[in-house]
Amino acid sequence: MKLDFYQAFENKLQTERENNKARLEMYLPFLQVLQGMYPGAGVIDLGCGHGEWLELLKENNFSAQGVDIDVDMFNICQSKQLNVEQADAISSLQALADGSQLLVSVFHLVENMPFAEVQILVEEALRVLKPAGLLIMETLKPQDSQLNIHLAADTSQSIPAELLTFLPEYYGFEKVQTQYLQEPSLLYDERLSSLSGEAKQNYVVLAQKEVQQPLLGLSHTEFEQQYGISLGKMEWAEPQLKESFLQAELKNLQKELKDKEAELLEYKILSAKQTIESDLLQQDFSKKNKNLQKNSKKIGKQAIVIGTLQLEVVAAKSKTKELKLKIDELHVSNHEWYSKADKLDEELKWVYASKSWLIMQGLLKILNFFRYLVRQPMRLVLSMLVATMDFIIEKPYLKKLFLSILVKFPRLKSYFNMIALKAGLSTKVTSDTDVFSFTAKGKHRAKQEELVLSPSAQHIYADLKQAIKNKGE
Repeated sequence: MKLDFYQAFENKLQTERENNKARLEMYLPFLQVLQGMYPGAGVIDLGCGHGEWLELLKENNFSAQGVDIDVDMFNICQSKQLNVEQADAISSLQALADGSQLLVSVFHLVENMPFAEVQILVEEALRVLKPAGLLIMETLKPQDSQLNIHLAADTSQSIPAELLTFLPEYYGFEKVQTQYLQEPSLLYDERLSSLSGEAKQNYVVLAQKEVQQPLLGLSHTEFEQQYGISLGKMEWAEPQLKESFLQAELKNLQKELKDKEAELLEYKILSAKQTIESDLLQQDFSKKNKNLQKNSKKIGKQAIVIGTLQLEVVAAKSKTKELKLKIDELHVSNHEWYSKADKLDEELKWVYASKSWLIMQGLLKILNFFRYLVRQPMRLVLSMLVATMDFIIEKPYLKKLFLSILVKFPRLKSYFNMIALKAGLSTKVTSDTDVFSFTAKGKHRAKQEELVLSPSAQHIYADLKQAIKNKGE
C-alpha cells in the first residue's frame, strides 16, 4: 500500500484537527503536575503524525519534539513550524540521555510495530524518563483480545490491552493504568432497546516511573480518573441491551469461526503441499546421497593417490635436503681447495720472485745448453748411419751382403731394426727365414705382426715364435 493512499485513508478516518486536539486535552492535567516538578524539561512524541499533540503542547508552553519517519508527515509538521525530526522512533529514543525527558508519548504507533520493538520502546522510555516521568501509549483495541495475545506477541498488529499493560509493569514502571476510549454510544444511553452497531475502541496505557522522595507522583485525582468505560467493570443498564450486545458478540464469534475454518482449510492445503514438497525433496535427497556415495569412493581413491604422491614428495624433499647438504659440503671443500690453490699460487709467485729461482733458472739454461752440445755429435752419427742404411737398401747386392752379416749378430740386428723404425724405415720378420728384409722408406707399411720392441725384447719374442713353431711340427 503506497504511503499517499494510506495517508488519505487515515485522514478520512480521523476527526477534524481541532476535535483531535480537544480529545487530547485530557492528558494535559498529567503534564501540568510534572511541569511543576521539572520546569522546561523535554517532551518527545514518537510517531507524531499530523502534529496535533505537538501543537497542543506548544500552546501550553511545553518544550516538545516530534519524531516521524514519514516524509509527508514531517513536511506537514514543519509547515506548522513545529519542532520535528524525520527519523526512526527507536533510534531517536536510544539517542536520548538517561533521565532527560518529562514525557514519552506514543499515539497509534505500537500497532504498526513488531512486538519486539515495542518491548525496546518501553524499556528505553523507562531509561530516558525523569523520576515520576510519564509514558503514554494510545492504540487500537483488537476485537478479540483474549484470543490474540500470543499472536500479537509475535507479529505487528493491534495489541491486546492485557499484554500492553503488562509491558511497563514488567520493565519496572511504578504505576500503570489502562483506560478505554471512544466506547459505542449505546453503552451511554440506557433508553436504547436494540444494538445498532459497534465502533472500534481505542485504549490508552498510562505508566509512571518510580517516584523518588521528596518528589511526589501524580495525584490520585489525575492518575486514577476514569476517562472511559472499562468493559470488564461495566454494569448493564437493561437486560435487553445485554441481550443485544450478546447477539452482536455471537455474530462476531460466528464470523470469526468461519474465518478460522477458512484458515484451517488453507492450513490443510498448505500442509498437503508441504507434504508433496517433502516427498520430492526426500527423493532428490536419495539421489544426491547415492551420487555422494559414488563421489566418496572416487574421493577415497584419489585420497590414496594423493597420499602416495605426498609420500613421494616427502621422500623427494628428503633427498633434496641430502643433496643440498652434499652440495654445501662440496662448496666448503671447494673453498678449502681454492684457499690451498691460492696459497700455493702465492708461494709459487714468491718462489718465482726469489733470487734462488732466478739463479736456478740460469743454471738450468746453462745445463740445457751443455746437453744440446753433447747430443749434437750423437745426432750427426745417427744421421750418417740412417743415410748409409738407406743407401744400402737401394742397392740389392749391398743389402744382401749386409743382411748376411747381421744374421750372425742378433743384438746388432735388433739395434739396427730400432734405428730403421725411428728413421722411418720399416722392418718385419719373415715367416721363412730368420732374417730382416729392409724396404725403401715409405714403400710398405708394417703389418700387425711388426713389433716396436727393445733389442732384448725382440730376441725373446723371436725365441718364443721359434718354440711355438717347433711344437707344431
